[in-house]
Amino acid sequence: MVKLSEIIGCLEFIISLFLIPYLIAKNQLKFSKNFFLFIFLGFVFYFFACSLGLVSFLNHFNLNLYSYFYIVAAPLVEEWFFRREFYKKFSNKYLFFIFSTFSFVLWHHDFRTKRLILLSLFSLTQCHIYSKTESLGNVVIIHSVYNLLISFS
Repeated sequence: MVKLSEIIGCLEFIISLFLIPYLIAKNQLKFSKNFFLFIFLGFVFYFFACSLGLVSFLNHFNLNLYSYFYIVAAPLVEEWFFRREFYKKFSNKYLFFIFSTFSFVLWHHDFRTKRLILLSLFSLTQCHIYSKTESLGNVVIIHSVYNLLISFS
């Protein structure tokens, strides 16, 4: 039986095959001067997840093809869709925050209380950063660093 997470992973990979060249060609992956701050924020969310007991700290490292897609494809596709596209659709900043966060949490289909809180905080932070910088690159970096660190767990 195929899991929903496997289907979502395949969809994100397929979309990323087309999205990455498109965004590069259109010069949409811009990074702000706060690049290192955004990498640091990825670490902050990772350690927050560790403190909630959602992941264990560097138990083992398993870098395989799935990890690559998890670190590259998923953050790019998710941030492009849940931040950039939602931001363009909602003129009201608060509606953008609410719908983007709600959709992001549903997409991750993990409804344990701690996980819901972490995903909501992560998404709200990503929404805030995107609304301030309008830079897809910044939120992709934070998401990628967070996913990279999770893949170490």
